[in-house]
Amino acid sequence: MAGLAIDYRDELAKHYPGTRRLGPNKVVDRVDWLIAVMPSSRLREVASIIGDKELRLYVEIALIYMSSNTTV
Repeated sequence: MAGLAIDYRDELAKHYPGTRRLGPNKVVDRVDWLIAVMPSSRLREVASIIGDKELRLYVEIALIYMSSNTTV
């Protein structure tokens, strides 16, 4: 997802403005952090912003798979 999201950086930047602090001396754009880390909690949002229906289906399958394979 992150590899595809980089092609939509400008569009994603509209939805994820601001910066993210990575340490005492390092600050990056929030959108760049999102693309680099791509947390699973944001997969649906990013797929929706990209607007590809097939991608949204793959994200749903991946999230179902991830949730069914978690251990407590």
